[in-house]
Amino acid sequence: MATLLLIDDDEATLCSLKRLLELEGHVVHTARDGYEGMKRVAACGPDAILVDVRMPIANGLVFLRALRSHPRHAWTPVAVITGDYFLEQSVSDELMRLGAAIYFKPLWLSNLTEIVERLVGRNG
Repeated sequence: MATLLLIDDDEATLCSLKRLLELEGHVVHTARDGYEGMKRVAACGPDAILVDVRMPIANGLVFLRALRSHPRHAWTPVAVITGDYFLEQSVSDELMRLGAAIYFKPLWLSNLTEIVERLVGRNG
């Protein structure tokens, strides 16, 4: 199974996704914003990352830019998980340019499992 990092400012979302992914056998680390997420990346070296876009302090785009600037993590698979169905085209374009797949909340277990399989399959 994979080592995953979840980054979201919503505690309920973090707890739910973490629990679902752990039930699937994954090791899951969490962070509440992009800065904390970068610290967790350095500490746990995740196989894949799932990150929200809209967060205070450091949003998903700030996190992804920082992640891609580190050679060791330039190719770490990332999925953006957002409830914002009206992402600006420029934000969406940049997320994709930075190598992130975009998925929308809410997610069912089968959706989450497929996303992680795609991400880890890219990495392995």
